[in-house]
Amino acid sequence: MSLPSSSPVDEIKERLDLAEALSEYVKLKPAGANRFKVLCPFHNEKTPSLMVSKDKQVWHCFGCGKGGDMFTFVQEIEGIDFAEALRILAKKANVELRGFDPELQTAKTKLLDILKLSAAFYRKVLTDAAGAEVARAYLRERQIGDDMAEEFQIGYSPTTWDALVTFLKKKGFAEKDVFDAGVVVKREKGVGFYDRFRGRLMFPIRDVNGSVVGFGGRILESAEGDAASGAKYINTPETLVYSKSHVLYGLDRAKQAIKQADLAVLVEGYMDCIASHQADVKNVLAVSGTALTAQQVKLLKRYTHNAALAFDADLAGGEAASRGVEQALAADMKVTIITIPAPAKDPDELIREDPAKWRNAIARSERIVDHAFNRAFADADLNDVDVKKEIAKKLLPIVARLPDPVEQSHYLHRLSEQLGTDEAALREALNRSSRRRGRVEREETAADDVTSGDRGKLIAERLLALGLYTTTDRFEELAKKLNPDFLPDPELQALYREAILFYNQHHHLNHEDFRKHLGRELPLLTNRVARIVMLAERDFSEVEEREARREFEDGIRFLRRTNASNELRTIEEELRRAETGGMIDKIDSLLRRMNELTDELRALDS
Repeated sequence: MSLPSSSPVDEIKERLDLAEALSEYVKLKPAGANRFKVLCPFHNEKTPSLMVSKDKQVWHCFGCGKGGDMFTFVQEIEGIDFAEALRILAKKANVELRGFDPELQTAKTKLLDILKLSAAFYRKVLTDAAGAEVARAYLRERQIGDDMAEEFQIGYSPTTWDALVTFLKKKGFAEKDVFDAGVVVKREKGVGFYDRFRGRLMFPIRDVNGSVVGFGGRILESAEGDAASGAKYINTPETLVYSKSHVLYGLDRAKQAIKQADLAVLVEGYMDCIASHQADVKNVLAVSGTALTAQQVKLLKRYTHNAALAFDADLAGGEAASRGVEQALAADMKVTIITIPAPAKDPDELIREDPAKWRNAIARSERIVDHAFNRAFADADLNDVDVKKEIAKKLLPIVARLPDPVEQSHYLHRLSEQLGTDEAALREALNRSSRRRGRVEREETAADDVTSGDRGKLIAERLLALGLYTTTDRFEELAKKLNPDFLPDPELQALYREAILFYNQHHHLNHEDFRKHLGRELPLLTNRVARIVMLAERDFSEVEEREARREFEDGIRFLRRTNASNELRTIEEELRRAETGGMIDKIDSLLRRMNELTDELRALDS
């Protein structure tokens, strides 16, 4: 019989498949019937060690040891707590969290609620308020339709000082929480707060799951009030839920198109991104005027290893974005540069001129190294040795980042010819750069060498994998032959005892029912359970019965022998103390137990 679903967690797991949930973050590759493997996103590795079981709905990495269910995966990859993971997965599974535990309303979830309401407020002002006509006229001028404005939740902040803070207070939020969300500013004189954004076109910034985490506000020249004299763009400050180095604008809308095209197109501004989506080129997102960071690159690599950059100025818009290119190359991404043809200055202008020209510009993007060479040598005075040194200084680090030695050799030879410099000297400089990079990479990949613990724990895990997740008959045999105390790890003992209790109560060990039971009774063992399930999936699903039987019996024998040997050593020490103290009765009982253990060891060895 099946246990009734009694919580949002169970309902989410019934509606949402683990592989479906994980595919939002990583590219799963088939590894047998209903199993997948993937490069682990939690540590650096060259070969996939993270396994996913579609049948058991668990995952485990045999490299770094992490594992669990869909909730633990989302918690790990997003760096969030359970309450936030529950909200994210409930949204994906279309499960309403009625009667949501107030204790799970963490500081982060409270801020997310404030930001969600703020976005709705700004949106309502844009669509309905008479004072927002200036913003509506601006969107018409930029050819942004109502449907696209709704999709990206574009809004408008009133020119008054306290419209938003008053609205949020009426909704029951404390001023301190509204301040922590970054949408209001504390008054320098007196008490209270005023709205951070006034008289601005508002762009909600959403994380990869679609939750609003911050805002960007654009000045409108014809807007009334002091906003018109401020900076062109202002953004939400860093908060508990918003870090600009970890967010890519539009990724929540672009991720499926990126996966389909196997290409992410990065632009600089919000309007560039929105205009491209309106032109039906949807694999586009914005870095919002900052350099591409290592965290953003890691986020991108969930969906593609190919990036095309369309920035306004020279190579990646100058030095800052050039560092972003370095980040992408260091992460082994293939990077190309999109050149915007004159007279357009950015993708938004090009799209308004002709959307087909934007598609053609993407299609004609050139490899980052070719682009860098062309720009470095443009109008360069190669009779000046300092100019040649500067060119080599710029280009060698980019060549050094190329993972393919044939590519490296090709561009090194090209650099030598164009500079008129000895190739051997350039190669030595390249090797020095590569050696420095290699030291860093070796340190980063040290996690690949993580071990699974000592032999006893590994044997115990494999034995439980065979006993719990292969056949019921085998578990019955295991329960008869192996005491839980014989397992060399308290977590494994607790898991094994719970399995025995469950079996005695329900007279079966249905995997799905037992998984739900463990989630309620032993939630802290989720990771360990996932590892054991994946051991069963990976190593025993297709093994011959004779081989599985041999390992099963050998495992029981090893753990029983280890336990008997350990107890025998303990008895020998107690016996010496009893003899010294003249405790005759205790000596007799210890000798009887010693003989029993000796006989057991002899039988196990026969």
